[in-house]
Amino acid sequence: MKKEMAILGRLVGIALVIGTMVTGCDASPQVEHPAGDEAWDLAHSFEAADEEVVARINGRVITVEDVRVEWKSTPDATADQVLERLVEREVVAQQAQQAGYHRGQEIPFVRKQGLITAMLEEEVESADVDESRRERLYQQVTAARRAPEGLRASHLVILVPTEIEEDDGTVTRLRRDDREPYFEEARRFVESALDALDGRSDDDALREVAQYLEAEVIDEPFQAVVNEHLRFPRPGQYYEADHLPRGWVSVVDEFSEGAEAMAGQDRFGQLSQPVRTNFGWHLIRVDEVLLERPVDEESAHRFVEGELLRQARQQRYAEFVEGLIDGVEAEIYPERLGSVFEE
Repeated sequence: MKKEMAILGRLVGIALVIGTMVTGCDASPQVEHPAGDEAWDLAHSFEAADEEVVARINGRVITVEDVRVEWKSTPDATADQVLERLVEREVVAQQAQQAGYHRGQEIPFVRKQGLITAMLEEEVESADVDESRRERLYQQVTAARRAPEGLRASHLVILVPTEIEEDDGTVTRLRRDDREPYFEEARRFVESALDALDGRSDDDALREVAQYLEAEVIDEPFQAVVNEHLRFPRPGQYYEADHLPRGWVSVVDEFSEGAEAMAGQDRFGQLSQPVRTNFGWHLIRVDEVLLERPVDEESAHRFVEGELLRQARQQRYAEFVEGLIDGVEAEIYPERLGSVFEE
């Protein structure tokens, strides 16, 4: 029933945009909104030419304009599908009206939402885009949203701790100088990994040796970890981390440069010499160079058009609301909301 009431509220709210009555003779006219049965009658008290009527439901008409308005919210639907939805909505709305839901307390609030929607569509959504921003935004989009040149690589890493748990259970964060002895010890562990691999570099061998190190060679707080088939940008590539393709990661410079040294055709599949990063010591194997994938031109233009329109509407809305608020007499009492909202 809540859903039915919401449907009825939307219908009444939109229709009453043109049915609002203004009364009073002072400088601040008061708006009186009809309620209940009067609101329902006003919402349906219009006449349409026969050629504009596409359906009649118990005498209530659905027009071509109704279909056009509804279509805006579901542009992928067919006209027949939109009309079918409007018919269903009208049937439910009439049933809700007969049951008396149009007299509910929610209706004035929904009507206000309808008024706001209509005003914003007229005053804000028609904003003109700023053409001076188009080319610069297009360049930013094509640069940031492309898939940069990258590498696909796997690695075994001996992780060096950043903090130590003391005997009393407290945790001490290690400063850079304090970590140096741990890096020296981790270097010996990674050399042990090279000896155990004995020239092997496939994923199974990396996992096998990492498990061996964990079980037989290293103790906490060190760890031996294998990450397989990472995809990341090559050194010197400009990119936005949030715009990398799905499954890609950002890596620190030392790691990408160490991987780059193994990116030649004659070095694919081989392990690098130990590479140090802030995380620890790595043995890196590069398997593939990933070519750059530029942004599709048509998609970029569509994105730019949408972004320009969003910016224009945002600016128009701010200016519109600022103009409305200027001179408005408002008293706000947030303390009266009560503790239930604070919680």
